[in-house]
Amino acid sequence: MSQPFSWGGPNPNGPRRVDLSRIRHELRTPINHILGYTEMLLEEGQLPACFMGDLRRIHAGGRRLQTLIGEYFDEEKFFADRDLHQLYHELRTPVNHIIGYCELLQEQAQEQNLQSPVADLRKIHTAAGDWLALMEAYLIESPVDASEVAEAGSGATPPLTLTPGLGIQVPSPETARADFSDEGALLIVDDDEKNREMLARRLRRYGYAIMVAPSGIQALQLARSQKFDRVLLDMVMPGLDGFQVLAKFKADPKLSGTPVIMLSALDQENGIARCLEMGAEDYLARPFNPVFLRARIGACLEEKRLRDKQRATREALQRS
Repeated sequence: MSQPFSWGGPNPNGPRRVDLSRIRHELRTPINHILGYTEMLLEEGQLPACFMGDLRRIHAGGRRLQTLIGEYFDEEKFFADRDLHQLYHELRTPVNHIIGYCELLQEQAQEQNLQSPVADLRKIHTAAGDWLALMEAYLIESPVDASEVAEAGSGATPPLTLTPGLGIQVPSPETARADFSDEGALLIVDDDEKNREMLARRLRRYGYAIMVAPSGIQALQLARSQKFDRVLLDMVMPGLDGFQVLAKFKADPKLSGTPVIMLSALDQENGIARCLEMGAEDYLARPFNPVFLRARIGACLEEKRLRDKQRATREALQRS
């Protein structure tokens, strides 16, 4: 069931006072940074023509965030009950696009030894992280006060990912340092075209063979006609959602052995637990950390190959 969202309703001490004009101002500040640096990169012409499409997508994502602020932080709408899951999904999707395309452009610029645009791309990436931190602090019940996030300024760490700094230097995983190679066939299932395109491009760069499906029904059709080493399945989709598609995978003898990783911006414990109980292999929350994404998928595929090898050995022994 959906969880209604209501902030500022009746309580023993009276309604919580919220200065929405200040919140709108604080949320618009990082968006202005995103739009400003993106527009400079578009106008200066220092990047190759192939970079322009992704820069325009980043700019469109910033404009979408501006629109959402007006829709959700309006005095009449802010305190109304609404589906928290849907709200969270709608607000995070554009910023996930901005972060994803920004990371792709940074990697491409570094590969082509284009140093000057990298600094501005990093500023865009930081601003998107700042906006995400503020949005989560204002819209999700948290022990972290939103004003503390705002006062931290640019580069503030999102409260949901804050970890203590212990001063321990951990080397990057082997999968992050390995050369690109063909790691197997993956199926990406997501109703959002930009999400599909970004994830497919990144995983192709890592050497995977990729197919995409915009709906659960098409994903099931593809999985029954082709063999995939892993399915990356979005949780929130129209029609058959991720939970329903996962259930159909696990109920079909031909598909039940295909490992499934759930993808969603709804990084909530109940959703994770439900997916794992239903047989999902793993869970990844957007926006993806590129190193973490590659390491998790690589580890899951290695585990699958080991199981396949053990099964083949058992079958050979039974035949002999």
